[in-house]
Amino acid sequence: MRNVITEKNHRVALDAITGMMARDLNDIESLLFELLVEQVREYEGAAFLIPKADPVDCILFRMDQMGWAQKDVAHLFGGRSHTSEVLNRKRALTKNMIGRIHEFMGIPLEDLMESQKLAV
Repeated sequence: MRNVITEKNHRVALDAITGMMARDLNDIESLLFELLVEQVREYEGAAFLIPKADPVDCILFRMDQMGWAQKDVAHLFGGRSHTSEVLNRKRALTKNMIGRIHEFMGIPLEDLMESQKLAV
């Protein structure tokens, strides 16, 4: 089905959804509600793309959250020099590094692999 939600009628659609949520709906209204919600979700997914975080930014953010320095995570990268190179974006993460970082730091794999050219 072609999406009928546009920038111009997006607010109207949101208001309609809010109004429908505030009352009991019959079967036809429930179906229309579901269709409208799906159309708005599809429009917003295309219109409001949120870029994925850079893997190094994710690592640095988690290190900051935990109060860790590079020396505290060096074992994940294969040593201090590799850690410095990765965090300064001079060396790509390897699959092994990603696995260790995910396990130790709890960063989702998807975030570590996003836009990343993996070294073998």
